[in-house]
Amino acid sequence: MLEMSIGLRRYWVVLLSMGAGCSSEPRDCTNIGCELPQMRFGTTSDVAPGDYEFRFVLDGVALTCHAVQGETDVLFDCRDGLPLRLTGTFRSGELSGFVAELFSTPQEVSVNLTLDGTPLVSEEFQPSYRQEMPNGPNCGTCTTADPMTFTFNLD
Repeated sequence: MLEMSIGLRRYWVVLLSMGAGCSSEPRDCTNIGCELPQMRFGTTSDVAPGDYEFRFVLDGVALTCHAVQGETDVLFDCRDGLPLRLTGTFRSGELSGFVAELFSTPQEVSVNLTLDGTPLVSEEFQPSYRQEMPNGPNCGTCTTADPMTFTFNLD
């Protein structure tokens, strides 16, 4: 009898250790990690007051946003519904640059930036993307590209 109870204890210990960390319940997966922009563009040059126009052509589809830098504030104007968000970067309370975030994965990208009609940036490229699993294994993949930085001179 004693041998049988020892054998049963070993059996239950083995079963419990095999079940530790495993669950028959499905894991809750969300899209939280995938709701970040797929592509980010930024400027590193100081900005001057004026009307900045950002024109992106993504696989042949043009998207345009404006940022009007006044003496004390910035007005951003992008049409609702675009897969694009335009924001400013600030240093010591002053506008120091712009960040444009795209929420799409185009194969062909053209970026044009003007200040009061004067060209500052004109770039065309084919982004490379990578697959990531920010929500953990078995929760799907997200597509993202490395951030890009554009420098321009206002001289």
